[in-house]
Amino acid sequence: MKAVSKGLYQRAKGSYVIRRTINGQRRVITLRGIATEEGAKHCAVLCDMAIAEGRVEEFVSRFEKKSTPAVAEAVQKWVQFSITIKKNRPKVIAAKKRSASSAIPYMSNVLGSIALPQLEAWVAHRNSQVNETTVFDDVTRIKQFFRFCLDQDWINKSPAARLRCPKPSRKTKDSGHLVMRDTLDSLQLSPAMSNMVYVMWLTGLRISEVYRIQPEDVHESELHIRCDTENRTKSARGRTVSVSASCHARLRMLTMSQLPAEHLVRKALKEESRRLGVSPTITPHAFRHTRASLWAAEGKSLVQIQHWLGHSDQRTTQGYIHPLPGQLRENVA
Repeated sequence: MKAVSKGLYQRAKGSYVIRRTINGQRRVITLRGIATEEGAKHCAVLCDMAIAEGRVEEFVSRFEKKSTPAVAEAVQKWVQFSITIKKNRPKVIAAKKRSASSAIPYMSNVLGSIALPQLEAWVAHRNSQVNETTVFDDVTRIKQFFRFCLDQDWINKSPAARLRCPKPSRKTKDSGHLVMRDTLDSLQLSPAMSNMVYVMWLTGLRISEVYRIQPEDVHESELHIRCDTENRTKSARGRTVSVSASCHARLRMLTMSQLPAEHLVRKALKEESRRLGVSPTITPHAFRHTRASLWAAEGKSLVQIQHWLGHSDQRTTQGYIHPLPGQLRENVA
């Protein structure tokens, strides 16, 4: 916790607490509903006045009053938070609503009384109705919902913390979706888009990571990928990737350019795929699969490829490695 003033602290998630010793006993009073530092300081003054007048319990009951919404209302607040604060896409919002709607009938109406067996019964039912990937995504979203409830101080612990769901197995794909060098050179893109595409193809970066590259991250023979601690997404794994001289030059140009929006890049790749007759459609993630397969063909170890791609599990890395088209093996170098 961060000290604001004597006896007043701010927690990491933003709420304020007052620490006082009353009649020889240490009291920690949480100021629920107080969002500003000025308001918290004013409450600290009121607390000292209440202690002097012997009205501590009245003060505590006023500022520590806990109002817990029903499950359906909490879900609505979570969805609204995703729309206004997280700014999730409509597709993501719709998926969250579907996951929550399927789980609500199996949960108690009171947030604090939801138990792990209720959620396990829900998972068992979902397993009998939908595929394993959908179940895994549903469980992930419900865990996000309960973490949101924790942040709001509606519950003391998440009943989904120990909820287990096997990670879906990845089906092995053929090399039809790999983008080889001759196809890459045939793409007719704007200079900024071309630099982005070549950087992704040469380094295996996610497109979200390309937008984060800063001039100070680019070194002569390596690129430092930042770890964004404020937004822990799957693309926020810090690491270092080796780069060639040609890639280094493109990285320098990329950091000095105004990059187009992601949806414009995807649209341009889709149009180019149609023009060249390439199927399936080229996507930014296809470059990542291609680079992993090229590294493997060059004899790089699985551990090294895992580090360069930023994966936490080698099984995920193995899903990115595919056999190269036989007639194009000369393009590995």
